[in-house]
This record gives sequence, C-alpha cells and structure tokens, in this order.
Amino acid sequence: MTDLLNAGRSQKKSHLAMLNITGPIQPNLPPSQERADQFLKVNQRIAGEIISISNENVVLAVNGVQIVAKMTSADQLALLLDRRFANFVVKEIANNQITLQLASPAQNSTSQKAAANNSIGLALLEQYGLPADAANLSIVQAALNRGLKISPELINDMRQVLEAVPGWSQTDVQLATAIKSAGLPLSEGSLNLAQNSIKDVTSNFINLVNQLTETLNRPGLPAQTQQMIRSTLSALQNTLIQSGGSIENIEQNLLISIKGLGSSLENEISKLLTQSTKEYPGSNINGILFNLASLRHELANAGMGRLVDTIDRFIEGMRWTHFVNVEPEQPLAKGQWTQLDLPITFGFNALNQVQQYNVHNLQIRVAHEEDSEEGSRINPDYTRLVIHVDLNEFDTIKVDLSIVSKMVAAEITASNNEICSKASEELDELKMGLSNLGYTLKTSKIELGNTILEMDLDESGKFLPTISSIDLGV
Repeated sequence: MTDLLNAGRSQKKSHLAMLNITGPIQPNLPPSQERADQFLKVNQRIAGEIISISNENVVLAVNGVQIVAKMTSADQLALLLDRRFANFVVKEIANNQITLQLASPAQNSTSQKAAANNSIGLALLEQYGLPADAANLSIVQAALNRGLKISPELINDMRQVLEAVPGWSQTDVQLATAIKSAGLPLSEGSLNLAQNSIKDVTSNFINLVNQLTETLNRPGLPAQTQQMIRSTLSALQNTLIQSGGSIENIEQNLLISIKGLGSSLENEISKLLTQSTKEYPGSNINGILFNLASLRHELANAGMGRLVDTIDRFIEGMRWTHFVNVEPEQPLAKGQWTQLDLPITFGFNALNQVQQYNVHNLQIRVAHEEDSEEGSRINPDYTRLVIHVDLNEFDTIKVDLSIVSKMVAAEITASNNEICSKASEELDELKMGLSNLGYTLKTSKIELGNTILEMDLDESGKFLPTISSIDLGV
C-alpha cells in the first residue's frame, strides 16, 4: 500500500510541475472552464484536487474537469497552501467566474475520504494495467469504502456484472459492493434481486392476503383457481404468528411460520427434483413459495395482472431474505447470523380481516459459531439470539440474549418508559421460561434506547441490510 501511495504522489508531482501557474490567472485559461456551469450549481458541495494556487485563485480538478475558481477571501486561499484535497461550497457562478468557500471540517471527512480513495484507485488501476475510466474508478472507490481487497479479478468481475445492467448507476455499484462485502455471490441475478425486491415482509404479506381474499370473492372464478387461492390463504394464515394464545400454541405457530417462510423457492424446487413422488405424495411436498409460484402462473394465464404483480413482490422479497442467509463465500470478520422477518399479530385475526394496523414485523437473528471442521453453525450453547418486534407504528422492543453454556445474559431495550415498565414486570416470567428450557438467567438489563438493528446506509440514502448469515436449514 505504501508503494502505491508513493506512486500516486510521484505521479501527482509531475502533474503539478506541468500545471504550475506563476502569473495572474485568467478565467479562460483552462479550456474546460466554459463547461463548469454544466455540472456546478450555486450552494453545491464539491470535492476537488488542488493543482495550483496563485494570487486569489485556485486551479482544481473536479470530477476530472480542470477549473479555475476564486476563493471568498485571502484567508480561505491561505488554508489551501498545505492541502492536496479539499471540500468546497459553490457560492457564486457569474461570467465564467466561480467563487468557492471551504466547507466546514465536519462536512469535509466523507468527501476527503472519497478524494483519497480516488487517488488510491488511480494508482491501483495503473498498477494492474486496467483502464482508469469512470467505470473502473467508481468500482474501486466503492470497494475501498467497503473495505474489500482490491484485485484485477474483483474489478473485472464486478464490471462484467454491472455492464449487464442497462444504464447502470452509482447505486448499482453500491449494491454490488454490498453483496461482495457480505461474502455473497455476485451475479446479474443477485444484483437484479437486490435492485428490485421490496424487502418489507409485513407490507408484502398484508397486500398479498388482502388481494387474494378480494380475488376469491370475484364472480366467475374457475373452481380450480378458487381452490388454489383457498389453499394458499390457509398456508399464509398459518405463518401469521398469533401472540394471544397459550405458550404451546405460540411455539407451534412460530415453528410453522419459520418453516413456511424460511424455506427458499430454490430449496423447494430442489426437493422436487431430487426426491421421488412416493416420499412426497401430492401437493404436500410443496412449500408456500412454490404454491404461490404455481398460483401466479394460473393467474397470469387468466389475465389477473394486478394480483400477479403482488405475488411477484412477495416472492422476490422472500427470495432476498433467503439469499442473504446463504453460506458466505469466505468467513466474515464481523461474524455470521441467520435473520428472518415474520408477520405477527397481537390477538387472533380472521383471515379476511388482515389490516395494516394489526399485523407487525417480528425479526429473529441468531449468531453462528465458527468451527474449523464443520464451518459456521448455530450452537445453542454459545450464541446470541436477538428478537426485535414492532409493537405498533411507533413503538418497538428488542430482546438480546447472550448464551454461554446454558447461562443467559438478557438485555432488553424499549422505545418508551411504559414498555420498559411492562418488561420489568414480566422479567420473572422470562426467567421461568428460560429455566423450563434448561437455561439460567444470570444477568438482565432493561433500558430505554434505540432499538434499531445494525444497518448499512448506501450513498443514495437507501438502507441496505447488514448482509450475513447461513441457510435456515428448513
């Protein structure tokens, strides 16, 4: 890395020697100056590489375009003397004259890192003999931001996948690097899944059930289609966790929900291909997603496009959930988790009365233990179990259980004091329940705080899940 940085510095010194301007700078010197107003706007924040400084002007390289700019004061210009990169705010553009002001230090860190990555990226591409074009530079910068090990193979593989996407953008690069940094397989299919899947399991579930119910009451619906819809609705109802019943019923309901929504479509198809019909008679061999795919085919032939789109959104959302739970290509330093989102309701809801306000999201995360011989696996004697529940539109609770040799440390975080109080009242019940399962609650903590689970934020402002896990094995 030191050699690369030195190579970058040497290359830049030669540029500075060629571009050093000693006399008063005229606004029309750089030929690209006339194009500056095509990508610069007043109040825009920019990151620039400082080429040279003279009098009250500075020559910058911004996004590969050389511009001459005036600083708002001599003090501002003086601050640039010992700097190679800086962040600016465009204060004025008039008569081909650009006036800049240094951004505050708090605003500088992200863009300065990007500028540094740009320099490193150029040096790496030169070392590997790859074109230093916008596409490769964008890939290298995104990979550096994710802490990926840069190699010619990584750059070429990512570029090949991205070029299969018409008009790919920086957002696509961010998604691709998120997939790679999670140790997951990057392909045209996995990138397309990340781009298009709607990952709100609860919303997808509600919309699907409501539209299936609406279609079931449609006059003139063929008997076979009616039966397929009824069967699908029944299976979906079984995956909706009913929290108001007995502990035994909730346990059974939870197991059915995990098996129903935790089994991937690819896994279900694999079972059909590898197992004989004698072992799996009739439609019982098929899981929820396979039956939904079959129903989708039937509805598409009947011209029911709206319901077909809703089924597609549900299936693609679940396929994304299953994809991020596959075996990583390489062990992850941050550890591996199994994660699954399930729909939950507080009290029984009739199938034809599923509404947005009484179906919520239950997220389960289970940590894996690395084993040199068996690989990553869930060890019930050494793990973390995190349960996160949306109680309503605004309130949430998170229960984080650290388990070591049947000893449990519980950390409960709630979004308001009332929930904290209720959690405190039920702590003895939690202790008893764990004891019945053979575990001992050694320590507990209940606090008011942030219950949001770890997420990655890409540059477009969209949340990307912290991708890591193993197959659910169901």
